[in-house]
Amino acid sequence: MTSKAKIAFLIAICLLIIIFNSACSDNIGVILDEGLLSVDDVKESLEKEGLVLTKVKAKSPMEDYIDILPTPSAYKVNDNGGKIFLYQFQSISERKKYFPNVYSSFEIEGETIENALVNNVKNIIIVFEPKESGKALLDVFQKIGNAVFYRMHDVNKTEFKGYGESWAAKLYLEYFEYEWKDDKENANIERYGQYDIQLKFLNQGIETVKDLKYTFNIIDNNTIDNTMLPTRMSTSMSRGFQDDYGVLNQDKTLTSFNTTYDYPIGEDVINLTIEWDGQKEEVVLETTQ
Repeated sequence: MTSKAKIAFLIAICLLIIIFNSACSDNIGVILDEGLLSVDDVKESLEKEGLVLTKVKAKSPMEDYIDILPTPSAYKVNDNGGKIFLYQFQSISERKKYFPNVYSSFEIEGETIENALVNNVKNIIIVFEPKESGKALLDVFQKIGNAVFYRMHDVNKTEFKGYGESWAAKLYLEYFEYEWKDDKENANIERYGQYDIQLKFLNQGIETVKDLKYTFNIIDNNTIDNTMLPTRMSTSMSRGFQDDYGVLNQDKTLTSFNTTYDYPIGEDVINLTIEWDGQKEEVVLETTQ
């Protein structure tokens, strides 16, 4: 074999290796815009949360609801935890044509999806078809949720604190937001977040609170561009608690975990209203960062 023939042979071998490696990937020949995710990215994030994913051939439950979708990558979850189907779109705009919801849903076009949960992550759809129930199912749900929220997004964190005469309060916010463009190249914002709030009763003369409600606004419509807000947005967050035996813990605190919201945080100061057993107090919360 001549030197030129050897070089040509080596080049051919290299090309075959490249083609083989591409065929082993879930994203053959796909070049994504910056900030978008591939199936491999999502699979890696899910596995980092402790899910064991094994490639399988299976029918997606979405086939019963939508005729035209990209071919998904299907995986068995753990030993007997059901299946995950990953759909990759070329853009967020394309994904939103099929699944406009932010984050997750049990519905599509107003119809309840039987035995499946859909999570939306930028240009990716994660469809989880469970098989187990009880604690094992909740564990998989939680790991998918943690992977989607914390590993597939850049999460912002903000903490607010404030004190009144009767109450001290802490508000801890976690959220992500990113810009995407529709077919007309118009800029849009997609966002999702969750908050924990802790209220501590400071009145030493009263041991029990039976009826408690808090209300606050995260944004001010006068300072936020309303064209960037979700149409179903409510600017007021409110939650109530009632128990004849008392709603506070032994240390006179009440903590509300993982309440979700999908609109921007537009203020450095939040006015929190606390109502309890016929009384009312305004507490000003300020950022600690």
